[in-house]
Amino acid sequence: MSQKYLWLGDGELVMDFPYNADEVQAVKCIQGARWDKVGKVWRFPATSIREARDFASARGFRIDPAVMRFDAPSRLHDPGGITCTDSWAYIDFGWDEVKVRQVKKIPGVTWNSKTKAWKVPMSSAMEVIGFAESFKMGVPDDLRAYAESRKLESKTMNDASRAESADIKIDGIKGELLPYQLAGVSYAFNARRCFIADDMGLGKTLQAIATLEYAEQNGCSVFPVVVVCPPNLVLNWKAEYARWAPHRSVSVVTDRKNFPEEEHDVLVLGYSNIHHWVKALTDYQSLVCDESHYLKTKEAQRTRAATKIAKRIGTGMVLCLTGTPVTNRPMEYASQLGIIGRLD
Repeated sequence: MSQKYLWLGDGELVMDFPYNADEVQAVKCIQGARWDKVGKVWRFPATSIREARDFASARGFRIDPAVMRFDAPSRLHDPGGITCTDSWAYIDFGWDEVKVRQVKKIPGVTWNSKTKAWKVPMSSAMEVIGFAESFKMGVPDDLRAYAESRKLESKTMNDASRAESADIKIDGIKGELLPYQLAGVSYAFNARRCFIADDMGLGKTLQAIATLEYAEQNGCSVFPVVVVCPPNLVLNWKAEYARWAPHRSVSVVTDRKNFPEEEHDVLVLGYSNIHHWVKALTDYQSLVCDESHYLKTKEAQRTRAATKIAKRIGTGMVLCLTGTPVTNRPMEYASQLGIIGRLD
């Protein structure tokens, strides 16, 4: 700890500094100042935050970031309010340490210095409502309506992800898909960016191929597509396309010297080569990452390359195929979720 430090503790401001007669005399002038004989520190009510902060800043104190965030301590008892736009909710309330600790738990929350309010993405609408109700704050009707629509949408997608069949017809596929595979195609088509995470041997490759065909027949621009996979599966993907969708032209990249010049619907390359060719992969409409747990490490070159490609995809599909999205730790989900755009 710094020899001179101002921080927030137990709902009040705390200041610690070596004895200096002039500073002691000055600190006594701050409203509500009192000497804590046990802790050997000075304590102040939160309402004196401006005076305490100005005192500490002028004398080179280390100041806790939480103390620097707030500019309206006079609103200590203000219950605050909530407003929202299409993308954000803003939570505004007077200084209250309990509220501050709770609001920080809302996913995606940040302090907005311009509005002097806590800014939260609308994807956390349910958490915002829970926070507001806990502290008896009013909730705008449009925020409740948005939360209900998200709740219904989430339930619909969750139910679809567990479906065992789907009433859809896929043109251009040679052979018949099993009912659960049809359900997988239907879910992936509606989700646009998602995992296909069936166990090994249940046909994730076929579902990805069929999803792209189904999207194309429904007016979506999904070709050409980049398929990235473990190097030993590159030729397997070409064989699977020849089996299930032989009308699609497929090119493969097997090294770092030769990139196919001929036009193709599908380009397949291994994870070991994706970083080398990332600049050449700019005009593709969809991305399929097979065995996507290969992308579990955020700092890896192949993960950074796949992330760049995914960000270039517009309205096409981004599919992560893996039976083991998490092999050791939950954090391994993060980079894969980022690739399918589920962290924003």
